[in-house]
Amino acid sequence: MSEDQIQTGQTQAYWNVSGTHILKYRVEMYHKGLKEHKLISAPEMDMLENKANLQAQKWTEKWENIESKRRINVEKEANLEEANSRTEAAIKSLKQIDSLLTHTLSIDDRVDWESLKKKEKYPEKSPAKPTQKRKKRISTQT
Repeated sequence: MSEDQIQTGQTQAYWNVSGTHILKYRVEMYHKGLKEHKLISAPEMDMLENKANLQAQKWTEKWENIESKRRINVEKEANLEEANSRTEAAIKSLKQIDSLLTHTLSIDDRVDWESLKKKEKYPEKSPAKPTQKRKKRISTQT
């Protein structure tokens, strides 16, 4: 993504007055995100390329640091919003718990035991009562 931010112009060669020898090469560079501009020049093309690559690398590192800090700030804000949301939910739950006893005491939840008793007649006949057996006496004489 940082390479999309860097623009490099055309390399220009500067000749001596007689036009027989190249004095230097120059290229213009610009970083959109950082809004930085730089003119780089060198006596040879290889040196110019190295300088331009180093400049691009510096800008890339600087831009990555800025983006990293921005991402961290966005995450902090998201975490703060989540923390506030959770805090509000916890406060709401605590209020419900605090009012639970008062709410329960306002409700008449006594059990009417008489209404729970079954008072209907049984559909079957009741069994006959058992008769007592007579006890036998055993004599102790021998």
